[in-house]
Amino acid sequence: MQGAFSHILQLLDSIPPGHVVLNDNICERKYTNAEFSAAVNFLSAYMKEHMADEVLICADNSAELVILYFAGLFSGKVMVPIDPEKEIGEIQRIRELHSAAFFLDNNAVQKLVSFPVYAEKKSTRLLWERVDFDKLFLITYTSGSTGMPKGVRHTASNLFHAAYEFGIMLKYDHRTVMGHCMPMTYMAGILNTVIMPYLMGGCIVVLQRFSMKSSFSFWDNIKKGSVNTLWLSPTMLRIANMMDKRAAMKAYLHEHNVRISVGTAPLDKNLRDEVEGKYGIRLYQSYGLSETLFISTEIPEEYISRHTVGRLLPSVKIRCSEDGELQISVPWMFLGYTNEDTSLYMNDEFYLSGDLGRFDDNGNLVIAGRKKEVIVRGGYNVNPRDIENTVLEQEDISECAVTSALIRGEEMIVCCYVAAREYGITDINHMIVSVLGKHSKIDFLERMRSLPKNLNGKVDKRAIANIVEEQYDTKV
Repeated sequence: MQGAFSHILQLLDSIPPGHVVLNDNICERKYTNAEFSAAVNFLSAYMKEHMADEVLICADNSAELVILYFAGLFSGKVMVPIDPEKEIGEIQRIRELHSAAFFLDNNAVQKLVSFPVYAEKKSTRLLWERVDFDKLFLITYTSGSTGMPKGVRHTASNLFHAAYEFGIMLKYDHRTVMGHCMPMTYMAGILNTVIMPYLMGGCIVVLQRFSMKSSFSFWDNIKKGSVNTLWLSPTMLRIANMMDKRAAMKAYLHEHNVRISVGTAPLDKNLRDEVEGKYGIRLYQSYGLSETLFISTEIPEEYISRHTVGRLLPSVKIRCSEDGELQISVPWMFLGYTNEDTSLYMNDEFYLSGDLGRFDDNGNLVIAGRKKEVIVRGGYNVNPRDIENTVLEQEDISECAVTSALIRGEEMIVCCYVAAREYGITDINHMIVSVLGKHSKIDFLERMRSLPKNLNGKVDKRAIANIVEEQYDTKV
């Protein structure tokens, strides 16, 4: 860790004062590293004097929020971001866990970070050697679809070390112009698209948070910000692809050598084939968890099988339990949960991921699904991910989710899909049985206009089960 951190500090200190590190595409303002540093230094001094040890932020994406995160780091505060799009009750429950925290909403963030005040200040350099990287810095709350989200605790050392190894693998540098459209209150919107591009000497282009509304101007804003690097969830990628039906962005993507990483949820084969074929570019699928941060990624030097999430980062160790669960050891392991017994998720220094996986013949990591989603039928383990991948082989099925639902007191296998035409359960089961065997047959098939998803773009399988169970109860 020490060796890596000396390189990290060298990278941070080597960013030129005149280099644009932050481009506010929303308010049309650019910040050089000197201007950014002045803002961070002034705000961190204010935070030291006027704010509690914990700072709870419930705010939308903005350049001001980026500055606030760095000011929190330099002032030694613990930053606790909350997604403003969460339900009010959930936000209140998280606030109750941090009752002594200094609270900032959108208006407070905008008033607090007033750049004209900083422009007059003389301090134009960040003194990274003064940062206590080993102190608790960030608590993010997971976007789980059921129950209370878990608060995940990390040091700045964890974040910067993971970002460094990932950035090296994907060859990020001063030419990297990262379009930021992820929610800035989740780990992917902080680690992937704020800390990593800044650390590697690039530029963060602040875009509006991705949504159906913002998607109409998404590609125009990519061009406006001269973006050449993106992090998207599969849901974002699907919508962005729909918004460019005639592949008008193809020339731009090639001219700017745009690199798109895909994470936070599995990337299905059909979507990948469609986007890569349409634009003639390569997508880079990655794998990571809030607790362990970056774990693996596809890399430019290799063209890998479409069902893998690439190579492990150099410092990552993985072992598989007898039932196929991935147990993960990283030097940037989280410090524990705020509201759950962390020991239940650890085996020595290995984190019990809950994900099923294996390595292919080339040493690439393959994620086979979630352990808790495995359905036991007649003594056989049925993996929903295997069924989903089989169904998605049909070219006109764009999305598919398989889960279990309780119907007539029995656990039934339900398959929901999105497609232009209706499929019969007999035809689908014939395809499933021919590939996976009779134990993987589904009991219910439901066509949907879209699959329900949580705030992070992951398919909400509990919601799917509820929908099917309610439909069945209504019919009865």
